[in-house]
Amino acid sequence: MEITRIIFDDILEHLKPGKVTVLYGSRRTGKTTITEQITQKYNDACKIVTINGDLKIQYSWLTSENLDIYKSYLDGVDLLVIDEAQMFNNIGHILKIIVDAFPNLKVLATGSSSFELANQIGEPLIGRKWQYTLYPISISELYQSKNTKGEIKDNLENQLIYGMYPQILLTSNNTDKLSMLLEIVEGQLYKDILSYKKLKNPDLLHSLLKLLAWQIGKEVKVHELATSLKVSSETISLYLDLLEKVFLIRKVNGFSSANLRKEISKSSRYYFVDNGVRNAVINNFSDLSKRAGDEIGMLWENFIVMERLKNREYFHNRSKDYFWRTYSQQEIDLVEVVDGEISAFEFKYNSKTSNKNKIPSEWKKNYPDASFKLIDSENYLEWLL
Repeated sequence: MEITRIIFDDILEHLKPGKVTVLYGSRRTGKTTITEQITQKYNDACKIVTINGDLKIQYSWLTSENLDIYKSYLDGVDLLVIDEAQMFNNIGHILKIIVDAFPNLKVLATGSSSFELANQIGEPLIGRKWQYTLYPISISELYQSKNTKGEIKDNLENQLIYGMYPQILLTSNNTDKLSMLLEIVEGQLYKDILSYKKLKNPDLLHSLLKLLAWQIGKEVKVHELATSLKVSSETISLYLDLLEKVFLIRKVNGFSSANLRKEISKSSRYYFVDNGVRNAVINNFSDLSKRAGDEIGMLWENFIVMERLKNREYFHNRSKDYFWRTYSQQEIDLVEVVDGEISAFEFKYNSKTSNKNKIPSEWKKNYPDASFKLIDSENYLEWLL
C-alpha cells in the first residue's frame, strides 16, 4: 500500500532557489521517503547532491565553510538534500553561506530533533526558509490513499495499540510491530536526547515517560513529577522540553478566560505523538478487551487529539489548542479557538455509554456561544475527514 503524504505537494511547491525548506519529524516517520520521492520528480538532466548527517565524517567539505570547496561540490547542482542536518555543527551559518553563494540552488534539510536544528538555522535564515513537521501517518492520509472508511474503522483497535508509524501500518506481524516500536523509542531516547549536551540519565527519561503514559487526559504538574522522581523541577522542565522537541510528546495548556478563578490554567496535559510509542514505553500491547476502561479512554483521547492536531497542521488551520477544567472537576477534553470563535470537544470511545448532550454546566454558563461536540468511535471519521 502506497500512502500519499498530505504535505508532499506543499513541500515541492515551496522548494525554490534562494530558500531552505526544512522538514522536521521523528525518526521513521517517512522523511527519507519524502526526500527520495522529491528527487525522483527531477529529470535526469538535474544534478542532485545528497548528504546524510549520520555519516557526516564522509562530508567534511560541508562544514569547511570554504567557498572554493563549496564550488567544487555545488557548482551546477540543482538540489542539495541534507538528511539529519542537525548532526552538522553550525548548520544554519553553513546554509546561509551556501544560499548566498549559489542563488539558483534549492536546499532541502531534514531533522529529527528540533532542539538542535531549529536553534541553529533560526537567526541565520530568517525570512529565507519554509518549515514543516512530518508526523506518523494520519487518518486523512489513509483515506486519501484510497482506504475506505470501513477499512479504517476495521483497523481502529490496531491503530490504538500499535499506532500510525508507516512501517507499523505496512506490517501485519504484531511481533514485528512490537520490535519496531521499541527500536523507535530507543532511537529517539538514546540517539537524539541523550546525545544532546551529553545527558546521561536514561533511567530518568524512561521513568518520566512512564509517568506521562498513565496521565494522558490528566493535568501534569512539574513539581509533582519532580517529587515523584526525586529530581529538581528545573530538570523535569528540561526533559519535558526535550521530549517535545524530538517529537515524542505534545503539550496542551489549560484554557481560561481573564476573570474566571474557577478554571485551571497553570498546568498542562501531555499527549504522546503516537499511541504505539506510548504502549512501547510501558511495554503493553495487549488487546483493548484486556485493558481497564480508564486506559482505553486514555488511548482513545491520545489517538483522537493527535489525529486532530496532525490535520490542523497539515491543512494550515490556525486554531489554538487547549483543555478546560474547573476546580470542581468539570472538564472539556479539547478546546479550539480560531479568530475568537470557540469550539469544544469531548472524547468518549464507547458511543453506547456516552451522553451526546452532556455539556458541563459551568462551560455552558460561561461560554454560551461556543459550539460543543462529542466525538466517539462511531462519528470520529466524519470529524477528522
